[in-house]
Amino acid sequence: MALAAASWLGIEEAAPPAPGLPELYEDNLAAFRRAGDLWGEAWSLYSLGSLAWAAHRDEEARDLLQASRYRFLTRGDRWGSTYALHNLGLVLSRLGDYHGAVAVFQQSLRACQQVGDRGGEAFSLHQLGLVLGLREEHGLSIRYLADALRVALEINDDEGAVWHLYEMAVALNRMGRNDEAVEILAHLLQTLGPGYERDTIESALAEAAAALPADVAAAARSRGETASLESLAASLIAEFLLASEARPAPAAGDGQPLVEPLSSRELEVLALLAAGHSNREIARTLVVTVGTVKKHAHNIYGKLQAGSRTQAIARARALGLLD
Repeated sequence: MALAAASWLGIEEAAPPAPGLPELYEDNLAAFRRAGDLWGEAWSLYSLGSLAWAAHRDEEARDLLQASRYRFLTRGDRWGSTYALHNLGLVLSRLGDYHGAVAVFQQSLRACQQVGDRGGEAFSLHQLGLVLGLREEHGLSIRYLADALRVALEINDDEGAVWHLYEMAVALNRMGRNDEAVEILAHLLQTLGPGYERDTIESALAEAAAALPADVAAAARSRGETASLESLAASLIAEFLLASEARPAPAAGDGQPLVEPLSSRELEVLALLAAGHSNREIARTLVVTVGTVKKHAHNIYGKLQAGSRTQAIARARALGLLD
């Protein structure tokens, strides 16, 4: 399988917006609000949130993207909500809110699977792998990355496959499996075109090789240079592909282990509670009153048979309703 050249490692980098673009989106948002166009409002909030994220104004980006997601869902556009969720997860990760980021990428994964967006599915799996790596849960991280690799190969996304393989090599190196990391990175260097960030791969390869005896590193490099992408990927997927118990929690109504399942809105509130948001912050995100949030929280506690927020979150995680 040939690998096309592209820029792929700099997902957190973005070019400055064109002059006047933020003002244009603000004007569009105001116009859509006047017209009562909820979808246009959602898209404008997403655009403004993405610009704020690119400018590293992360708290502002978080609020805008949360509001965008809510409006997409209110409008009934689950696929549109994944755009906001993807960037929201990136924002939360950069803010160091890894629990919140995992919850958001779990939501985006379920949504992409439900609407049949395979590319979005691979993206969500990959980001879950990265965030779990930041939490130093490398074993689970690499299994999500392997699942992302599987999806990329199924949809013939060569660039995505490279991205997933690189991060799998990084995870393997952190796990002390340096020879496997060398094999993957050597394969990438052997097959990539000139448009890729080869310096980054070469640096990672040198780091992994330095942890090995010279002959072991040389043998691993030779294996990687002669392997095909298909054989290398098949071996990694067979070893690391997510076990069923590690897959994301089911969506509302899909087999929740409760006598009275949580509603979709209660699941939203639960995820925000688990991410550490206050009732007032949740109310602002969902555009409801604080009293409404408290009512949802009361219902959640009752259904989970919990006496506090901490107990509810622990019970929800034990039942697979949260990461």
